Amino acid sequence: MQKPWVLWEAGAVFSAATAKGDAALERVRPVLFGIESADVPDPLAKSRQQYVRGDDPDSVRQLLRALVPELVPADQIMDVASRQEAAVTRWIDGTREAMRLAPLLPTEPVVQEWMLRMDELARSGRAHEVSTLHQWMTVAFGRQRDKAERPLDVRLHRRLGDLYAASRDHQAAAAQYRLAHKLAPRDIYTLRFLGKALLDCKALDEAERVIADIDKLDPGAAADNVQCAALKGRWLVALERFEAARDVYQTALDHNSSSYYLADLLGQVQLRLGEIEPARATYAQAQRIIRDLDENSLWSNATAATAAIVRGEDDALDHLDAVRALGPTPGDLESIERGLDTLHERLGASDADLVEWKAHLRAPRG
Repeated sequence: MQKPWVLWEAGAVFSAATAKGDAALERVRPVLFGIESADVPDPLAKSRQQYVRGDDPDSVRQLLRALVPELVPADQIMDVASRQEAAVTRWIDGTREAMRLAPLLPTEPVVQEWMLRMDELARSGRAHEVSTLHQWMTVAFGRQRDKAERPLDVRLHRRLGDLYAASRDHQAAAAQYRLAHKLAPRDIYTLRFLGKALLDCKALDEAERVIADIDKLDPGAAADNVQCAALKGRWLVALERFEAARDVYQTALDHNSSSYYLADLLGQVQLRLGEIEPARATYAQAQRIIRDLDENSLWSNATAATAAIVRGEDDALDHLDAVRALGPTPGDLESIERGLDTLHERLGASDADLVEWKAHLRAPRG
């Protein structure tokens, strides 16, 4: 009811009828569906017209009794009147079906309600149920045409994308981030998520376009922002352009000297390039950052474990125990174990070392 086009069209009809006098005004019959007359907003409420309830049989009958004498020739009135009840039945049945199938409008309260539902999935570790909630949302809002989903609200699409990403359905995550991007084409924050999902899908060409868009919108993003640097560097690594990735990470670390995440990424690519001593120096920097931050998170401990392994220090197993104690998700464990596999390969560590690392990550020492 509050949409501008509704008020505009209703006002235009009312004004045109008023200009032609009372007789024309009497032919303006506002019909309400699913709302009460008390809920009609201004300026419609000030028209002082008598409303017809389009979803009430008695109100529809009264409307037809008033309109038939005005619109039907006198010699046909009895014939039309004899078919009135069937017409009322068809009207009411059609109205009820249309109201049942009418899509929700993405008003702020409705959007917030769906956001709360998605937040609950995330909090309770049920991201894998997102496809069902997504289907119900599509039904509720009726946002499909030719089986293609249409943009609805940037917040809903981004949150859906996050849940799909958490459930490791990267194709579905990318689809939601694309819809969010359509609604906010200059939003670098959304572009970052889209780029990551595309890399997870190994869609390198489309990821390249996303990274180029970020560079155009903010030429300094890959230097100033940790996540933009990580995205660009990961894309370069996927293309096996390791030196370019190293330079991106080094520049970003120079700009973000308290990011052990960037130090870890830089150290990883240095190891891949066979730059063992530079990698050890980089991981020493990561250790200093973590100590200065006094952080005891899953990823600070995972980075500290990597740093200790690269530098040949004894506390790597303690940090892997700490990671386990902090309750990593299956996805977290998979990511950390991939990193351990890479260290095993790049440093020439023994198979026994790798088994011991993973044992401390997966199960308590016995």
